[in-house]
Amino acid sequence: MRTGKYSKKIIIAGISGLLVAAGCKTHFQTTTHRFAAEENASIERGKMMVMSSCAGCHYDPATKSLTGRQYMETPKIAGKMFAANVTQSKTHSPLPQYTDAEFAYLIRTGIARDGHFIPYMLRPNMSDEDICAMLAFLRSGDPLVAANDYVPGKTKLSLIDKMGKPFLGKPLPYKEHVASPDKNDEIAYGRYLVDNIGCYHCHSAGKKLNDLEPEKTKG
Repeated sequence: MRTGKYSKKIIIAGISGLLVAAGCKTHFQTTTHRFAAEENASIERGKMMVMSSCAGCHYDPATKSLTGRQYMETPKIAGKMFAANVTQSKTHSPLPQYTDAEFAYLIRTGIARDGHFIPYMLRPNMSDEDICAMLAFLRSGDPLVAANDYVPGKTKLSLIDKMGKPFLGKPLPYKEHVASPDKNDEIAYGRYLVDNIGCYHCHSAGKKLNDLEPEKTKG
């Protein structure tokens, strides 16, 4: 998960946002696609993918679970931002409300079930198998995702951040089916992991990520 580069991007986007008319599109069409999680999906595989791809923002060492945490990298001028609680809490986590299809759509396009765009967690090339595995883990009895009503804080964005948010990116096209890579092909499988674990977020030199084709990100 990119941190410092996103902070700079938020500032630039915020300043630019003040120069344009308000009312930029911030909500989008939600999914009409069908996606059903497999009953025999690997919980252990899902745990590895969630902890590698999502825990950087959603894991709180204080609660030892995925209750979310404050983005300490967010500059003060942008306000305060907190990652969501993604445990099984029915009152403080949005996750239990997601259908399989809505979760897959969020992961691949960045569009949440209420239509707003979340630009920080795009995984357009995540395989069907791994999305099913992530769902299996998130709905499992693992202590990391057990229902926990703790919330670290409430996001309060400044005017600059709100107006600059549309400049952080836009939703990606939804891929209805993504096959898993051949794990015996070390190069193909390694590329898949670098993409979906998000190594290139921090290790590329370019400020603008190419999430559809990560190797085309500058640097």
